Amino acid sequence: MWIFTSKGFVSIVADMTRPGNLLIRARKKKHLQDLFPGEDVKTTPANDYRFRISIPFQDAVRILAEEIAGIDYPNFKNSIQDHDYHDACLEVWKTMFHVQVQEVDSVRRNFDDILNALRNKDAEAVTQLSDCDNPLPNDLLTPDAIPMDPNWSWPSIAQSFALTFNGYLWCEKNGLEPSELFIDAEKTWTSNDFEMHTLSELRCLLFALQRTYRDTWGDPDPKFVFELLKAIKQKVESGLFE
Repeated sequence: MWIFTSKGFVSIVADMTRPGNLLIRARKKKHLQDLFPGEDVKTTPANDYRFRISIPFQDAVRILAEEIAGIDYPNFKNSIQDHDYHDACLEVWKTMFHVQVQEVDSVRRNFDDILNALRNKDAEAVTQLSDCDNPLPNDLLTPDAIPMDPNWSWPSIAQSFALTFNGYLWCEKNGLEPSELFIDAEKTWTSNDFEMHTLSELRCLLFALQRTYRDTWGDPDPKFVFELLKAIKQKVESGLFE
């Protein structure tokens, strides 16, 4: 485990020669002296980390918990007094920021691939690319990516599009069950009924439809599916992404 504190940086691993102890290594001797005052700091020039101590697990937990309890700053980097250590932490910050940018770019590229697959009506590609942990955001939808084919037989672009939205997650956040939203709308559905729902509610309704019929022999009413897809497309065309 790597730990960065205002007093210094340490790398902590199990001490394989002393069961129950943790081996705490550092690049600078002062970091160990400041974080663990009174401990005997060993110098080991032949090792990757030049300075180290071995202390009981409970002692390390207590001392590090005290460091956390003492946090009173709004910005970690600005709390570092050692100029060289501050600059080293800044380089770490830059590296991890780059990791974040790569993650965002990767997710966005995946969304672009999903949208292109929807435009090409490639149901299998949409399903393979979709990730329930990263559902396709409403504001990335474009009218030409909304499928208007109500066919439900697999491979179905309507079913694949339904799975680009995580209805379970959305309903959990809004205190609803996907089946509740579907049943309520199914009882009295018309184009006007759909107009009263938000884009997220309509996508959740399509998601609930897919989950409802996935384990049955029947298919939903194609007219119902078409009107629902039409309503979703109208929301997107109007820029109503809520």
